Amino acid sequence: MSLKKLLTFCLMVILLLNCCFGLVTVSATSLEDFSYEISSDGITITKYNGEEEDVVIAENYVIDGAVYTISKIGEYAFEDSVIESVKIPESVTEISEGAFYNCDAITAVTIPESVNEIALYAFDDCNNLTNVTILNPNVTIGDSAFGYYYSGRKYYIVDNFVMHGLENSTAQKYAIANDMTFEIYVKPVLGDVNNDKISDIRDLVRLKKILAGVVETGDCTADINGDGISSAEDLVSVRMILLHGEDNLKTHTVTFRDKDGNVLDIQKVKHSFSAIAPKVPVIDGYIFKGWSESFINVMNEMQIFAEYEADTKPTFIVDSVSANPGDKKVTLAVSVKNNPGILGMTLSVEYDEEVLTLTEASSGEALSGVLSFTKSNILKSGCNFVWDGQEITTDSIRNGTILLLTFDISNDAKTDEYPIKISYRNGDIIDGNLDSILFEIQNGKIIVS
Repeated sequence: MSLKKLLTFCLMVILLLNCCFGLVTVSATSLEDFSYEISSDGITITKYNGEEEDVVIAENYVIDGAVYTISKIGEYAFEDSVIESVKIPESVTEISEGAFYNCDAITAVTIPESVNEIALYAFDDCNNLTNVTILNPNVTIGDSAFGYYYSGRKYYIVDNFVMHGLENSTAQKYAIANDMTFEIYVKPVLGDVNNDKISDIRDLVRLKKILAGVVETGDCTADINGDGISSAEDLVSVRMILLHGEDNLKTHTVTFRDKDGNVLDIQKVKHSFSAIAPKVPVIDGYIFKGWSESFINVMNEMQIFAEYEADTKPTFIVDSVSANPGDKKVTLAVSVKNNPGILGMTLSVEYDEEVLTLTEASSGEALSGVLSFTKSNILKSGCNFVWDGQEITTDSIRNGTILLLTFDISNDAKTDEYPIKISYRNGDIIDGNLDSILFEIQNGKIIVS
């Protein structure tokens, strides 16, 4: 079978695995599961309050629209926790005294290169923690930070304990000083599922079989993306390595912000993939123009800002109100925004006469005392309202309510939304120069429930 055909086949397998086996990736643990303190250095986790057994600490969390970085795991933050695994982000620089004291269910942990200090007792009395990998060669390691458990008033080295680290590192010195087994850490080859030190088509086939349950994982490195599980996403990762190289497994942080700099969303985007735009906040008086830069084909870290422009378009806005069947004197307002200086105007209103009866109409404060108001003798759907004046000055140009409409609701009205629409013909609205003015219209409704 050709490489191209095999890769295509594997993509089909991904879909089947997702559908048939429900394979999913692990998402970050919610900040609500932690107690924490915020300082100029970032967030310190002071207590884990959650119930998840597999904890994934994110690098960044959004609090009140601002981004904060997890920088420290505080003293005894996870003490006596039932967690079975923890992923420590590369933003953490310090693991404090007793941070994971007596976490009996943890069997392995990797300390990222960003960590500069591991205080005493950090992982003390973790009876089943037998596999520790430390990536910073110069990290400070406190007494009894790893590899010991307490029993019968004595300390013992955890059975089968192995520390992994770089040669001549402080991790190696700690292991030697405490008579513990130490193994030189060798950076794995990305995509090397079968541990033969290369990434090739055999790794793709092997991982496919593991995910399909045909073979056991055994000594294979099946978790390519480091999320703690073997999944269909790992299969995609191996395929990307074979097709495009390791660079395509990089991820970049894309942060979306509003016009004031508040965080709207933070996304981890794979190298050369695209971010997804979040919902744009509606800001009164402004129109969303677009984003500050393109987030298609993301190649590095990005800060994306929502850009707006002042909304200067003359607009009529009809309110929406709620009512019940049989209600009387239900009033809604028609208002003007960005009034350019109306000297004369004719508007008509339309509505469902079988449900709504228009009983009253009056001019609003934005035009009162400026223009004369005339309404139809018979108020019905399609009737007209006229405003006219002799002159308009800058001081008399106002935004706000121009028309108040009062309705009675039929006793037989059904639960529904009943539109209230206003309209005008070209030339029906003029300014002080007798020039025609164009308005946008946002119609409203009466919601009967």
